[in-house]
Amino acid sequence: MFPAELHPFQKFKSRQLSSDEILPYQPKVKLLRQIGTAPMHQELIVSKAEDGFMYSTFSNQQISFSKDSCELLAQSEQIDNYQVTKTGIMKKCGGSIQTWYWRYFDLKKSSLSYYKSKSDMFPIKTIKLIDVHIVRNEQKLFSMTTSDNERLWQFETKTKQESEEWITALQQASFRSK
Repeated sequence: MFPAELHPFQKFKSRQLSSDEILPYQPKVKLLRQIGTAPMHQELIVSKAEDGFMYSTFSNQQISFSKDSCELLAQSEQIDNYQVTKTGIMKKCGGSIQTWYWRYFDLKKSSLSYYKSKSDMFPIKTIKLIDVHIVRNEQKLFSMTTSDNERLWQFETKTKQESEEWITALQQASFRSK
């Protein structure tokens, strides 16, 4: 936990960021008032944005502050409504029977759903993307585990580029769920 004096606006449980939890963009902000040991007008790089709060590091300490406490200097994405929605077809390895099937996937907010076909109305399964860990196995193949059910999910795409796009989107969606 952070010391209380560093969290004048905190309203939820904090935890340390792990080394692989990085924003896909690095917004830069200027503080409009002093936050903990960070002085007013200090420029900071935001490492995490969640529920209206920003997280950054100042003097080797992680600090949090409300988005109203800072002025955005540069960004490549909107902080408030940062959401990824991705759809497409990937091959998924089955559970107990290790068979591969092409499935249609829909990534919305912090969950990944898959369907037998694009026209299906209800998903076969929805995976909550909590604490996702992704490993690139081969050019078009990657695997993923989540703390939702500790299952190893294996996926294959048609191209390496598609694989990288899915990995990035899944990491961003996992970040939002924290």
